[in-house]
Amino acid sequence: MNSDVQTPQQHRHLAQTVDSLRALIDDPALPAEVRRALEPEFAEIERLIDKLEQGELHVAVFGRVSVGKSALLNALIGQSHFTVGVLHGTTTARESAQWQRIGDSGVHLIDTPGINEIDGAERERLARHVAGRSDLVIFVVDGDLTATEGEALKELAATRRPMLLVLNKADRYLAAEREALLERLRVYTQGLLRPQHVIAASALPAPRRVIRVEADGSESESMEIPPPDVASLRATVFDVLASEGKTLAALNAGLFAGRLSDEVGKRLTEVRRDVADKLIRNYALGKGVAVGLNPVPLTDLAAAAGFDVALVTHLGHVYGLP
Repeated sequence: MNSDVQTPQQHRHLAQTVDSLRALIDDPALPAEVRRALEPEFAEIERLIDKLEQGELHVAVFGRVSVGKSALLNALIGQSHFTVGVLHGTTTARESAQWQRIGDSGVHLIDTPGINEIDGAERERLARHVAGRSDLVIFVVDGDLTATEGEALKELAATRRPMLLVLNKADRYLAAEREALLERLRVYTQGLLRPQHVIAASALPAPRRVIRVEADGSESESMEIPPPDVASLRATVFDVLASEGKTLAALNAGLFAGRLSDEVGKRLTEVRRDVADKLIRNYALGKGVAVGLNPVPLTDLAAAAGFDVALVTHLGHVYGLP
């Protein structure tokens, strides 16, 4: 597929998705008080629309502390943009950087905190949040999967995002060991990932001793750091995004919009119920005051009935009823 040209099908998917998102936030049936309560959700939809209209593709990277996520991203973009450190928790919040363009799409790389860092519930929430808004997920490991990694991998797979599993620090293994480890990872992820999407990489290879023989026969020894080995990963990312990027963006936006629509519906019910409860309390208080202050007992019922009619009318507006 020509990555420089948006196909009619891709264009149609994107247009339909944007139209659906706009319909969600422009619904005239939503009362003003409900719209105010849902401002965060609607702001998220606006950001998603902007992402689609600008043709942005987001690639998120996940993994445990110290597996080399940040170093891997730096190797991909060819510069030290993401924070790399030896201490756990170096990446404590989401970081992102624009990578390059694939066709007419700008690709953004997103780093995340380690999945086993402190404040696990918040980290998991952040991971789900970023994954839910990404078009491709790169899950980074440096050996056999741990229990935590296995659970996180399945959780991410459940978001139905395309995913690559990268064995980083592959230079630490002999060739036979590396191939055996890759095969174990492919077996474990069978049904979750395509076999060709389990890839070896070395973002920051360990220094190696180099002995040089000079012209006069003398020898000199030095430690050199080999260049990063991320060519296979880069090629796979390019291939996935170039061939499926726009469709993935529309599909993922649709999946996100569907979940967000459910959340909006739930919040809408909750907000309307809260507003309705407040109205009922206010009208009950008003009715009690009106009846208590009415000097003519026979007109108490009329006063109460007047408040009941007003309450029903107001509740109808809250729930969007005619």
